[in-house]
Amino acid sequence: MMRRNWLLSLACLAWILAPCLVFGQLVTATLEGTAQDKTGAAIANAKVIALNVSTGVITNAQTDVSGRFVFALLEPGGPYTVTVAAPGFETAVRSGIHLEVNQTADIAFTLQIGNATQKVEVNADATQLDTSNPSIGQVIGNRNVEDLPLNQRIVYQLMFLVPGVTGSVSYAYNSLNMSVDGARPGLTQILVDGIPATPGTANPISGLAAFPSVDAVQEFKVMGTGYSTEFGRSATGIINVILKSGTNQLHGSVYEFLRNSDLDANTFFANQAGTPLPSFKRSQYGVSLSGPVVFPKLYNGKDKTFFLFSYEGLRQGTQSETTTTVPTALQRNGDFSQTYSSSGALINIYDPATTTYNSSTKVYTRQTFTSEYNEGAGDKADCNGDINCIPASRFDPVAKNILNYYPLPNQTGTITGANNFFATGVSVLNTDTFDAKVDEVFNERNRMFVRYSRQNLANPPTLYFAKSIQVAEGGSSEPVVTSSASIDYTHTFSPNFVMEIPFGYSRIALNYLSNGTGFNPTSLGFPSYIAANADHLQFPGVS
Repeated sequence: MMRRNWLLSLACLAWILAPCLVFGQLVTATLEGTAQDKTGAAIANAKVIALNVSTGVITNAQTDVSGRFVFALLEPGGPYTVTVAAPGFETAVRSGIHLEVNQTADIAFTLQIGNATQKVEVNADATQLDTSNPSIGQVIGNRNVEDLPLNQRIVYQLMFLVPGVTGSVSYAYNSLNMSVDGARPGLTQILVDGIPATPGTANPISGLAAFPSVDAVQEFKVMGTGYSTEFGRSATGIINVILKSGTNQLHGSVYEFLRNSDLDANTFFANQAGTPLPSFKRSQYGVSLSGPVVFPKLYNGKDKTFFLFSYEGLRQGTQSETTTTVPTALQRNGDFSQTYSSSGALINIYDPATTTYNSSTKVYTRQTFTSEYNEGAGDKADCNGDINCIPASRFDPVAKNILNYYPLPNQTGTITGANNFFATGVSVLNTDTFDAKVDEVFNERNRMFVRYSRQNLANPPTLYFAKSIQVAEGGSSEPVVTSSASIDYTHTFSPNFVMEIPFGYSRIALNYLSNGTGFNPTSLGFPSYIAANADHLQFPGVS
C-alpha cells in the first residue's frame, strides 16, 4: 500500500510539473525520428532501441501510428547506436550518433522488406540541424575544450569564440564581466549541469560559483536569443555547461603547464635600457579520473554506476614594484629644515599650541618652530638647523612607535622628498579546484546524477616592506571559496511522458582579511579600552 501511495504521489507531481518538464531539457539531449517503408508509409509499433556505446545504457521506445519515436532526456555525447526493428522488415541500425547539449536530433529510418534477422547498418555521425528549437546558439565541443590553448585554463574563456560574446572573465571575485549580444554585463546566466552558477554579488556584476577544470568539462552551449521559456533568470544569454560522466572504460590524465621567466628572453628595448625581465612563475597542474565504480569482490558498476573526479591547482607569482614616499631620517627626529616645496622653497612648520586670534583682523596666527622659540620655551630641539625643528618633548608617544613601522628611504626622490622609496614584491594567485560527479542508472526507467564543485582561491596583497613591519603596510587579503552542487533525478513513465527533477546549490564566500589583522594597538601606546571594545584587532590606519 505504501508503494502504491508513493507512486501515486510521484505521478501527481509529474502531472503538475509536466508542462515545464517536457521542455526542460537543460543538460540533456533529445533524439527523435521516424520509421517508414520504402514507399514512405509509416511503420507503427516498431521497436526502437538507443544504446549509449560509452556507458552501455539502453533506452527503449516504440513508434506511434505516424511512425514517430522520441528519446527524451538522453545524456549528451555518446556515441549512440539506434536500432529499429519491425515484423516483416529488415532491422535498421544507425551508429556513430553524437548528441550535443540541449539538442533535438531528428533521424529518419527507411526499413526494407525482409527478414527481421537481416540488418542494414549505417556507420556515420547522424548529427542533424535542430529544427524544433528556435534559439540561436553555438556548441563548444569536448575537442575544442581540451585542445584549444587557454590562459590559466579558464574554460569560460571559450565563450568568446562565439559571435556576439565580448568581455572578460577571471578567477577573481565579481569578475564575470561578459556581454552576450550587446546586453549589459551581469545579465547572462551560466548553468553548470543545469544549476545556475551566477549568484548575485556585492556589486552589480555577477560572480561565478563554479570553475570546473578543462579536463572535467564535456561541452557547453552558448545561446544568445530565442531560447525557450525554461531558461529564466537572464535578460539575454545562456551558457549551458555540462561536466563529463564516467563510462565503462577507465580514463585519466596527469598534467602540468609551466611558465617561468627564467626560460624567457627579454625584449629588445628593455635590454637597451638595461631593464631586466620581470620575474613571472606559473605552475598549473592536475589530475582527472573517470570510469565505472568498481570495488573488487564487492560491487561492479559497469553499465550502471560511473564516476568522475578532477583536481587542478594553480600557483602563480608575478613580480610587482612600487615607488612611494616615506619619512626621512631628519623628519623622524623632528627636523624639517630640509623639507621643500616643488619650487625649492622651505615649507615652514607651525606650532599648533601657539594659535592666536586677532578679533580686529579676524585672522588666526601661529609661530614657527625655531631654535630660538624652542629654547625660550625651555626645550632644546635635536636639529641641525635653526628653523623647522620640533623638540623631542613634543613628540606623541604613539606617533614615535608608529614611525618604527615605516621603512627608511632607499633613494633620493624629488626635491620635495617624494618618491624616495622603491621596492619590488610578488603578486600571488593560488587556486585549488575540485570536481566530482557520480551517475547512477538504477534501471531503464530511473537514473540520477550527483555533482559537486569547489574552488579555493587565495590572492593576498603584494607586500613591499621588510617582513618585520609588513603588518603596517595596509591592504587586505580576500580569500574566496566557491561551491556548486547539483542532483538530478529522471523517471520515465512512458516514451512520451518523462519527469526530470533537478535541485542545486551555488555559493560564493568572500572573506576580507586586513593585512594587519590580529595586531593589538595597545602595543603602540593606545589606551587599552580600544582593544577591549573592538570587534576585531588590527594595525590602525594612519594618514
